[in-house]
Amino acid sequence: MHFLFLFLTAAVQGVLAEVEEVIAKPGDDILLSCPVNTEVCGDFHSLKWYREDSRVYVYSPLAQFSNGEGALVDRCLDASHRSLGPACARGTLIVTDTSADLKIFPVELRDEGEYRCEITYLDISNNCPVVHFTDVRTVAAP
Repeated sequence: MHFLFLFLTAAVQGVLAEVEEVIAKPGDDILLSCPVNTEVCGDFHSLKWYREDSRVYVYSPLAQFSNGEGALVDRCLDASHRSLGPACARGTLIVTDTSADLKIFPVELRDEGEYRCEITYLDISNNCPVVHFTDVRTVAAP
């Protein structure tokens, strides 16, 4: 697994937020970080990952639902990948008490773009961060 993490700063609705940058080549595995803080912020209803404007993953611990969508499952619709069965999805969510990280494998050139994680906490009174950004850049050998 070869990738590089960089941290940038961006203005998000008037608040400064860190933007993680991941650089990967086709075939790599990448892990996009989405920190959650259930100790301070409480439980969350759902968590959604987007690539640009398209949702690529949705998770709800309350509904016991976890599902890849869009570009992360499009090869599941290709008959030539039928033998992969449930492994046809190129994305999975790794959830712990402190994060809900999106693993993409194998990376394809078209995976480049801005990813964002949106968390819907049950209690919004704690002013917890609810959006996290990661820029993914893909590179290919010359």
